[in-house]
Formats: sequence, C-alpha cells, structure tokens
Amino acid sequence: MYCTEELVGRSRQSVQPVIGAATKVGIDGTTYGGCVTETTKQKRTTYQVAKAGVQSVAAEIERRGGHATPTKGNYLRASDAEHGHTIEIRVKTKTRGTWQTSIDDGRPMKGPENLDQFWVLVDLGPSEAEFYIVPAWWMENDIYTNHQRYLDEHAGHRAQNDQSKHHAIPVKRVEQWNEQWDILGIFPT
Repeated sequence: MYCTEELVGRSRQSVQPVIGAATKVGIDGTTYGGCVTETTKQKRTTYQVAKAGVQSVAAEIERRGGHATPTKGNYLRASDAEHGHTIEIRVKTKTRGTWQTSIDDGRPMKGPENLDQFWVLVDLGPSEAEFYIVPAWWMENDIYTNHQRYLDEHAGHRAQNDQSKHHAIPVKRVEQWNEQWDILGIFPT
C-alpha cells in the first residue's frame, strides 16, 4: 500500500513506508481516511516493521522503474518494466541494532547458484531508509561462514545455549552491498 500517491520519479525522502490503513477522527467527529506511516506511528510491532521494510523495497523498485509485488511473508517478486526478467527478493528489516535471522538460512556456497534470488536488508533507523542488496548465495554463505567462525572461537559451542538458531547480521558485514540496486538486473539502463 502506498497511500495512493504516484511513486515513479519521486525521491526516496518523499516515499514513506506505509504500515497500514487508518481512519482518523477529527475534533468535529468527521472521519478521514489515511495511511499510518513511520512518522505517524512511533512504536511498531515486529510484523509492522517487517511489512514496512517490504513496502519500502517495493516502493524503491517502482521508483527506479521496475515492478514489485509482495508475495508471502517478507518476500517480493520483482521484474523489469516489460516483465521479461523476474527475480525473488527476501526482505529483512531492522530499526536499530542488527538484522535477525537463523543459522538455518546459512549454507556453504562457492559461487552463484541462482542469480535470480536476492536478499534486501533494510535499515529503517532514525534517518533515511538504507538498503543493502545482496545476492542470496552470498548471504547464505556469509551466515554459514560467520556462524562456523563463532563456533570455532567457542570450542564448537554457543556461549550460552547450544540449541539456539539465532543469527545476527551487523551492518559492517554487508557494507559493500549498500545501495547496489543494479545487481538486480531489472532497471532501465
């Protein structure tokens, strides 16, 4: 949902992720339709943050001349303007700290297995949204490699709970992918 505003050609600063539809009631009892954006709602649930991230990525793809459709959960299907090249995007969103995922998302990879699958890590921190566009094979290998390194440093065990599958992704691990939209291969040249 994009508050019925035209997105193509607009700057990112003017496109705010929409968290949901809202009805506002004025002092005189008049109701107004509207959208709840990150500036009108401060405390968000994990679900709302994830949805805002997906919508931010979709809006950015549309703004750049591609097409994007949310599918299930935190996934998008995106394509070029002619719908000739379609890709799948997994979106991870944070408002502070690190992105959260699972060690189950990691696996050893030696190179690109599929160039049509990507992760977009979205930082909806206090300033303008930042996007890190990462090939899925690279992200999966990075999760696996960093988890193995962690286990090696802790004698093969987690520091507190061996059953935990939690994995944090700090910005420093993905800095090279900041704003790398062109790797998606769906935008006009």
